[in-house]
Amino acid sequence: MKLRAIRVSDVKGFSASGKAIEGLSDGLNVLAAENEFGKTTLFEALRVVLYEKHKHRNARIEALRPYHAKGGPTVEVDLETGAGHFRLHKRFLSRANASVIDLATGHAIASGDDVQDWVFDLLGADKSDDGPTGLLWVEQGQSLDQPKVTETSGALLSGLIEQTVREVTGGAKVREVLSRAASQLKGLITEKTKKPTGRYGEALKARKDLLADIKVFETRLHEADAARVELSRLQSELANFEAPEKHSEQQKKLKAATEKLLGVQQMSTRLEGLSSEIRLTEQAITRVGKDLKALEVAQSQAGTNGAAIDEVSKKISQQDAICKKHKEKHDLALRAEDKQQQVTHQAKADYERVRKAVQARAAEARLHAATLKLQTAETVAGALTAASNVRDAIKVDRGALENLDKLRSAVDRAEARLQAGQTTVSVTYAQDAENRVRVDGHVLGSQEQRAVDGRLVLDVDTVGRLVIDAGKGADAARAQREAKASQDALGRALASLGVSSFSEARDALERKLQSEAEARASQSELQRIAPEGVQKLQAECAELSGLVARAAGESVPSLSDDEAAANVRSADDGLEARRYERQTAEKESRAAEQVLSGYKAEFARLNQQIEHVRERYGPDDTWEPQRREMSGALATHKEDLAHKTIEKSTLQKHVAGYEGLAAEKARLETEMANQAQAILDLKHQTGALVGALGEIDKDGIGEQLAESRGALERTEAQVLALEVEKRALETLTLTLKTVESNAQAQFFAPVMEELQPLLHQVMPESELKLGSNFSPDHIVRAGVEEPFAHLSGGTREQIAVLTRLAFARLMARKGRRMPVILDDALVYSDDARIERMFKALQLAAADIQLIVLTCRQKTFKDLGGTKLKLVDWQGAE
Repeated sequence: MKLRAIRVSDVKGFSASGKAIEGLSDGLNVLAAENEFGKTTLFEALRVVLYEKHKHRNARIEALRPYHAKGGPTVEVDLETGAGHFRLHKRFLSRANASVIDLATGHAIASGDDVQDWVFDLLGADKSDDGPTGLLWVEQGQSLDQPKVTETSGALLSGLIEQTVREVTGGAKVREVLSRAASQLKGLITEKTKKPTGRYGEALKARKDLLADIKVFETRLHEADAARVELSRLQSELANFEAPEKHSEQQKKLKAATEKLLGVQQMSTRLEGLSSEIRLTEQAITRVGKDLKALEVAQSQAGTNGAAIDEVSKKISQQDAICKKHKEKHDLALRAEDKQQQVTHQAKADYERVRKAVQARAAEARLHAATLKLQTAETVAGALTAASNVRDAIKVDRGALENLDKLRSAVDRAEARLQAGQTTVSVTYAQDAENRVRVDGHVLGSQEQRAVDGRLVLDVDTVGRLVIDAGKGADAARAQREAKASQDALGRALASLGVSSFSEARDALERKLQSEAEARASQSELQRIAPEGVQKLQAECAELSGLVARAAGESVPSLSDDEAAANVRSADDGLEARRYERQTAEKESRAAEQVLSGYKAEFARLNQQIEHVRERYGPDDTWEPQRREMSGALATHKEDLAHKTIEKSTLQKHVAGYEGLAAEKARLETEMANQAQAILDLKHQTGALVGALGEIDKDGIGEQLAESRGALERTEAQVLALEVEKRALETLTLTLKTVESNAQAQFFAPVMEELQPLLHQVMPESELKLGSNFSPDHIVRAGVEEPFAHLSGGTREQIAVLTRLAFARLMARKGRRMPVILDDALVYSDDARIERMFKALQLAAADIQLIVLTCRQKTFKDLGGTKLKLVDWQGAE
């Protein structure tokens, strides 16, 4: 279906005289006008005439009531379909009526209630927000919304796509089964976390509670058995503690130990004092002995160190000479390594120059091929530019030529009506009477017709003057005005296209079509020769030329590539050998230095030890007197220790066993106290056990355990059945989702095939992913996936428009052409994006009828297409 004209009267601000948009072309149509012009009103009326029955009274129809009167809103649309050209006419509210006229025959093919059935058959929809036009319409203020794919329009798209996808797995049956399986699965587990819920969750909870109860019951029964055994043991132990004979024996032992202990307490006090004196004497002996030993060792060490210092001094002199020899050897090896490093550097530089020369020779061949390709590409690019310039310079297109043809026909009809309504005069001369009649002073030829406009004066020789007053009727005046208006309209149309005649316009269109074909051919050839662009070829030629030029200015050794490489390897081997020699010499030098450092450290250590002895014991001549004094003090302390030891031995014989008696007395007292406390503890424990056993018997734990075990068996069976059901539903859901995913992938391919070229016009290197309802879901840019809802207003607006264009192109290719209507749909796009959107709209308009409504007149003046105007409706009531 294509729209050819839209006419309204008594609609909102439009008066009964009516207004119309005529001459909508096949491709791009643009109505650019200021706010309050009535653009949106016209297409609200279009929606009503397509979707509302003429007898209906609802909010959408009431909104069309005229502001100036109470007349009935009237809407008329000229449509072109595969079956022909038709005129759809509806009047609403007052004197409602409807009809469809076949413009080829002038006959009505539908009227009254049959009109809406005819429209619905044409559109393939049955609701105003459904079907193809509802899908392809961007209303004012809704440019950010995704295309609304409802049940009917979704079925239409699926039907169209199935013409491309021959075998579609899944379908409605799969979706129905999947929905039922998913619904049942939701009754068992949650959708996101997969946690048990519903009957399955309740059964698992019941099993968990029963297991907990059984564990509690079993624990209490085990505790009862253990409590009975423990009670028996405690009762036996309590009887043993409370025996009278055992208590009397302990009292006797405690009294005897106390009496014996009092007898030896005085001797024990002296013995403790004597022991302290002996310890002090022993400590003095130890201290003096250590001091004497240290002095003797220091004297001996000082003598030994003196001889050792002389020996170490000789070794230091010898090792210093060895270090100097190793240093000289290392310096020689280092200079040899530096020299070989220079040889290696030169060999590598020669090899690099040889390698660059080889690359330069290869670059020369590549440069020649690239230059030839660049010359061809520049020639083709020039041809493309020339053809494009010719195409862009010609304003004539098919729609304009059709409009000129209509205007030319209107001029012919007006002139024919004017000529048919005029009064004319002619004369037929008798023989020898030629040229005797003059009209306004000019001779009237034989049988020549002369139009009479108002008064006509005839002068007849030999007769006199005749005056004919034809007057000027209203019909003749109107015919003359119509002819003049038609000629003026044709003249303006020709002038706007830059041509002077219809034939010149037709020739211009042929030249434009030829230039378009040439431009497409050049574009295809340029894409084949330079798929990455002429600039890429130019950059490649420049790079190769630079490489060749740089190589030409360098000297090249007279070596082959293999010889230069062999020299590098030989130099590297030599460098490695010199480096090894240098490292060996360096290691030997470091080892000699370490030995020298060791000797010097030993020399310092020996001197330091002698200085420490002198710091502690003074000059060397005082050491022997100090040793004799310490020996005498040591002998005195030893004699005193012998006397005190004899006295201690005598006292120990008298107080032997004192500690044992005290320990025995303390043990007996503790034992009796512990027995008393144990009796109290045992009585408390036996009472608690008797009470606990009574509570267990009272609660009937055994019976409760048996009941819980039976309930657990029934619950386990229920859980097992639900788990089997859950696994079956999960397997079924996964299988169906896989089938549905494969089907969607096949379904989306035809839509994406139409959408991707349009998207690349606006956002290169981007890919759009559709959701399950064919609406935009994600966009992928630079490998990053972004949700549609997170994009900017301008980007969402552009994608929403491009998606509708893709749907329309798909429908057009499958024989279901529908116009796309954009009512101020590009309000958030920036200057750069809107230019690319214009290119996408022009590309889409090659396959579909596109109607753009906008109030941004300056911005949209470069969009192109057929410029629509609001004109008087000639046929309005």
